[in-house]
Amino acid sequence: MTDTTHSPQQPSRVVSVRLDTATIARLDRLAERTSRSRGFYLKAAIQAMLPVMGLFTI
Repeated sequence: MTDTTHSPQQPSRVVSVRLDTATIARLDRLAERTSRSRGFYLKAAIQAMLPVMGLFTI
């Protein structure tokens, strides 16, 4: 079985989320320190937490 979850051809969609000011500031500091985008860390956090929260099934 081939893992296609990170395929460049896989279409993506925009999702909006509301965050408090302190969380955004922390996210921005992390993004700045590592030269990554907010989106990079938001995607990583969601992908890491979905299995933990039991919302993702294989």
